[in-house]
Amino acid sequence: MKRYVIPFTVFTILLLAACGGGSGSPATSPSSSFTSNSVVDTVVHECELRPKTVIDPQAPQITLSGERIINVPLGSTYMDAGAFAKDANNNDLTADIQVAGLNKVNPNLEDDYLIRYDVSDSGNRKAQSVHRIVRVFSDRPKKYSLRPFNSTSAPMGFLEHLPTYITQAPNARYPLLLVAHGWEHFVQQSPVYDRLSTLVMGANIYRVFDENLWPDSRPFIVLEPQRCVDVGDIEWQQVDQLIDWALATYPIDSSRIYLTGMSAGGYFTYRFPVLFPNRLAAIVPMSAGAPVSTENDIASFCKAMEKMPIWAFHGDADQTVPLNNTINTINILTTKCPTPPSPAPLLTIIPNGDHVIANRIWDDSFIGQGDPRYTLQNESIYDWLLQYSLPPK
Repeated sequence: MKRYVIPFTVFTILLLAACGGGSGSPATSPSSSFTSNSVVDTVVHECELRPKTVIDPQAPQITLSGERIINVPLGSTYMDAGAFAKDANNNDLTADIQVAGLNKVNPNLEDDYLIRYDVSDSGNRKAQSVHRIVRVFSDRPKKYSLRPFNSTSAPMGFLEHLPTYITQAPNARYPLLLVAHGWEHFVQQSPVYDRLSTLVMGANIYRVFDENLWPDSRPFIVLEPQRCVDVGDIEWQQVDQLIDWALATYPIDSSRIYLTGMSAGGYFTYRFPVLFPNRLAAIVPMSAGAPVSTENDIASFCKAMEKMPIWAFHGDADQTVPLNNTINTINILTTKCPTPPSPAPLLTIIPNGDHVIANRIWDDSFIGQGDPRYTLQNESIYDWLLQYSLPPK
């Protein structure tokens, strides 16, 4: 794959918002007021940061009986195998386990059901929650699930995709792909009665699943959290907490966590590893620039990206976020950072590509395309991501 250094000539200030519309409509800056068709609650509980969960080393431990993820044929009977628990003194707490979600499992309705097990000891020390996923289906598991806020113990609502054959290797760990949506999909931009409805419209990865463009062999667990706008650092902190929750819920390989996003989500993709280093193994930002408007921003960005694999995408006909935002971001990395990133960042520019290029990158439609002066997209971003993992801790 072609690597390059763009000659650095004139530095222009990046548009930090890098917001953009999720479905291609004109963007509104995140710092401006919402458009007239936005829905804003008096109190948006989804946008209130929860305390970070800290598990006491002396807290009890829960162990599942049976497998963590179970396939159940549609129309059959499901009997939960349960779990057992012991406290730090080896006392049996199994009878005290609280189970949530089991009453929602319906073997006559195709779905991915999430069951949670909790317990506390006599000192009110709470165990790490343990989860089981029950996949009820006839021919194929569900392509994706929408998990609204408060339907799980996660700090956010989100879209979830699980690998088709995840139950075939019970002890396997899977890479996690986080997807950061664009401007039109924030909590405050969504109907109160159906928040996650905006994650299944416009530029979102759900299309790849919906249109059967995601190969069954692809191993990623995919989560697209619905973020909040105009909440400062809460936006990033909630996703950091979601990663913690996901690691405790799904069989994830913590060394292979990746992030991709478009527009406002592309800016988020650049910004997240600056605030939370050593969480991500590689990133794919699209239609956005990075947080590099000041010398301090540049210094922290350079430090965070020293060993971060980056493959950036932008359309050369983008009328929402200028192409120069991405070009300047890559220029800074390759010519302004004291230590140039290793591996060198990649940039693919889509000829005649508008702002909403993400769908065709996520579904691999742009493979073989790109401005030849930069990096041609000669492979799937998913294959590229899987080359990279964090070093052992």
